[in-house]
Amino acid sequence: MSTLGWTCETLLEGQHIDQADFSDIRSKLWRFHDAAFELAQRLGFLSSVELRHLSVGGEDIDLNSMPEQLVRKIRNAWGAVADRREGIIHGDLNTSNVLRTADGRLALVDWDEVRRDLILFDLGQLADNDAAGNRARVAREIACSWIVESGHAKALVARL
Repeated sequence: MSTLGWTCETLLEGQHIDQADFSDIRSKLWRFHDAAFELAQRLGFLSSVELRHLSVGGEDIDLNSMPEQLVRKIRNAWGAVADRREGIIHGDLNTSNVLRTADGRLALVDWDEVRRDLILFDLGQLADNDAAGNRARVAREIACSWIVESGHAKALVARL
């Protein structure tokens, strides 16, 4: 992937980008998704497509810890988009996880939520998406946050 300008660094100096600059990463992110398309799932993690039938996917998702009615809504939201493109996703793409280096390059940081899943989860803030895609993203955020940020997850339930 070095031809794309992506590297893994232990420390990278830079400034967080503004929301107005967020669209600058759109084409680079598409190239990343294309280059990483065939990479395998992280050990122990599951995609939203798999979690429609299973309950635990990684360190952050345990559908058994959620109310049954909410799990049904989440699975229905994921089912509506299950036929869309999968690939490696960053999983927490927002302005605080994108740095602009001193020489102007953009870098994604904070890869703890990376997994193989629907790429629409990474593109949420970068693309105009349909209602089903937006609902699936909210469902993913609830599922990923339920254990570690329960207040945030519960506040999102009304949007599902």
